[in-house]
Amino acid sequence: MVIFTSWTSQGGNTGVHDTVVNQLLAKMDGVEQLNNNLLIGMTYREDIYMALLRTGRLEVDTEIGLPDESGRVQILNIHTATMREYNELASDIDIQEIAALTKNFSGAEIEALVRAAWSKAMDRFNKISNNKVKVDPDAGKNWKLCRADFMHALEHDIKPAFGSRIGIIKWGKPVNRVLEAGDMLIAIARSSGRTPLKFLLEGSVGSGKTALAVQIAKNADFPFVKICSIKKMRLFHEAEKCEFIKKIFDDAYKSPLSCIILDDIEQLLDFLPLGPLFSNLISQTLLSLLTTSPPLGHKLLIICTTSREDVLQEMEILNIFRTKIHVSSITSSEHLINVVENIDAFTSNEIEQLKKKINGKSLCIGIKKLLKQIEMVRQMEENQRIVKFLSLLEEEGGLEP
Repeated sequence: MVIFTSWTSQGGNTGVHDTVVNQLLAKMDGVEQLNNNLLIGMTYREDIYMALLRTGRLEVDTEIGLPDESGRVQILNIHTATMREYNELASDIDIQEIAALTKNFSGAEIEALVRAAWSKAMDRFNKISNNKVKVDPDAGKNWKLCRADFMHALEHDIKPAFGSRIGIIKWGKPVNRVLEAGDMLIAIARSSGRTPLKFLLEGSVGSGKTALAVQIAKNADFPFVKICSIKKMRLFHEAEKCEFIKKIFDDAYKSPLSCIILDDIEQLLDFLPLGPLFSNLISQTLLSLLTTSPPLGHKLLIICTTSREDVLQEMEILNIFRTKIHVSSITSSEHLINVVENIDAFTSNEIEQLKKKINGKSLCIGIKKLLKQIEMVRQMEENQRIVKFLSLLEEEGGLEP
């Protein structure tokens, strides 16, 4: 048996990589037959040298995906076996609970989690005196690894490669309507076949589309959630952007239930209103990825956000979405007060004062801009905040004077 591990398709400019690959091919296709020999290659990259995958070479391609909850239980038991043997695990540790909390963790990340929890527990041995760390012998008498050590490691030390967390303000029925529609689409995505379920959140700039998209993904409780936004690709050229987007979809296929958020899709397409101009290469890449079915046994939910529905219509992308959901801006004083009451920015007296000033008045402002205005005025003196806030609402929020 011969095993090659951690080999990839990219090398430097020295030509050493090509020499190694050619030598490997020569050995595999040599004049002498390699009877009764098993050749195994392992890699973390899918874009390996294609010549190695041809018939008669590395013919069988087996993907080792992320472990499910049952697999994570087994991995945790393996890495805590010695501790269990020496009675070093506290009674409050529930391996099943930790496995449930480590969705989308790889085996290596679970191992790192156990090490991080162990390291946190070892801190109880140490005392700091006169800027020196000393071992506390008394702490080790009844020392055990406890649940709090694992919770600390999960919160502060080890994060999975894939995942996302966010919170939103439910300021009124328009938000609830979007979330309810999202829940319905999640149910459809779970029961659908291999075709990816795609839907579009459209609304004005700053209306909170991204936060709602991530909240829907969070409600889905899928193991894999990934956000694709232009912020991570600003210095990329076209080909690099296409490769980056493709990598997100490839990663999603490793999980049985996945969700991808394409944020501000018109920006991903490098759209410019002059012309209009956009990247045809990125457009074709996205169209291909959005219409390709995931592998058998894998389900994919795709959420896209846009502020320019007309652009997607012009590029013939709008028709591929199964559902379109409108995200509203804040248009009533009642909804604005709901936002203010959910944020610790004003006193109860200030809130009552604000209610009297804007009661019954109409406005139009996105939640994102509103939160920025609140953050701006909360730094001011208390007797000036409401006056300044109302002034900002009249200037930028469309509040009736």
